[in-house]
Amino acid sequence: MTEKVWLRFETKPKDGTALKLRIQDLPPARADEALELRLTQFAADEVVHKAAGITKNPEAVESYKEYLNLLKQDPSYSTVICCEDNGDDAGDILGVSSISLAKEDFNWDQILEMIKKDGPEEIRKLTAVFKSTSDMYKPVKELNLKEYLEDHSILVMPGYRCCGIAQQFLKTRRLQCAELGVLKTGGWMTGYGTQIAAERDGWETVFEVKYDDLAREHNLVFEDAPPTMKYMIAGPLTTYTQNQNSHLLN
Repeated sequence: MTEKVWLRFETKPKDGTALKLRIQDLPPARADEALELRLTQFAADEVVHKAAGITKNPEAVESYKEYLNLLKQDPSYSTVICCEDNGDDAGDILGVSSISLAKEDFNWDQILEMIKKDGPEEIRKLTAVFKSTSDMYKPVKELNLKEYLEDHSILVMPGYRCCGIAQQFLKTRRLQCAELGVLKTGGWMTGYGTQIAAERDGWETVFEVKYDDLAREHNLVFEDAPPTMKYMIAGPLTTYTQNQNSHLLN
């Protein structure tokens, strides 16, 4: 195996079976598989994507897939996966986490315009929310940074949720900060799961917006959403022992 292993840990899924897992870089040969999981699982379950109805329209799915394929080609974009820590080869993908190294000239407006151009209604709804929240809080300006690690997505497969994998993904981002010499990582935490995971990992909420306000502004219904969408940040982590595997999460 040539992919970097960021950390190892133990956990128990819902069936109570103890698992030894690891977070590692995505093998290039599995890139299409990871993309498909984001397209099917993340787009169907994440609060804003679900409200916009991305997976309910095949045209919107294809448009979203084009966007994800563009992201894959961006050298600043990177993905890690969670899999069982059993041998060199990664087994089933149990979770996916994607980030990009955003610099001070990072232009969300340009990206959002590119996504929604000639797109179906669901894509326009999705990007309208992203545009609204990106206008509310701009990390580079607010935190006085030249670069930072920006969240794109955190996905944990349904059978493995609520057992700490999201928190380990967030911890990995802090390790990536340390390796790259980046001062902060951040992102909009849209659901209960990622907000709880970030709080447990010591992330700080620096801005939040009420879902009720977003619902009125964009005429959307946000199902199973927390009271607010939170922009949360954290700094580098340099003291974690990467081969630690004795911590059992509840």
